[in-house]
Amino acid sequence: MACGTKARRSAVGMMQEIVRAREALSAVDGMPKVSVYELKRHAIQNSLYGVDIDPGAVEIAKLRLWLSLIVDEEDRSQIQALPNLDYKVMQGNSLLDEFAGVKLLDDDLLAQAFVDPDSQLAMINSRINELQDQFFELDRKGARDREMKKRFVKEIEILKQQKDEEAK
Repeated sequence: MACGTKARRSAVGMMQEIVRAREALSAVDGMPKVSVYELKRHAIQNSLYGVDIDPGAVEIAKLRLWLSLIVDEEDRSQIQALPNLDYKVMQGNSLLDEFAGVKLLDDDLLAQAFVDPDSQLAMINSRINELQDQFFELDRKGARDREMKKRFVKEIEILKQQKDEEAK
């Protein structure tokens, strides 16, 4: 389930899609006809899960699920309580990037995944040129030492390896 208003719509929308699919399958398989109420109840109880950052949206989603369920029961005395959704539709942030100190997304890796190869090569070349310019500027000023030279050379070598891998 998504966040905000979409969450309230998506829970009911997903339930309706599940019900439509099961109705279509039962017609093809020749299975016994099950009421829409029973199909919805089964979908709510066994197939729907969601998270929303807004606790009000979670409660509204639960209410909408219950309302959409009772609308299809013709015998009002047969209406049962809504299945327990406390562990299925809950308040929380589904867009976490870290959990218990473990980073779930690597922003650098993600950014690289969406960069086309030509742009990636151009960025690597630009960084190599930048490092070489810095290196020669420090050399011209006499402000570099062996350790600094090693760091520049190592980073340039790494970038050249990345460039070779990208070119493949």
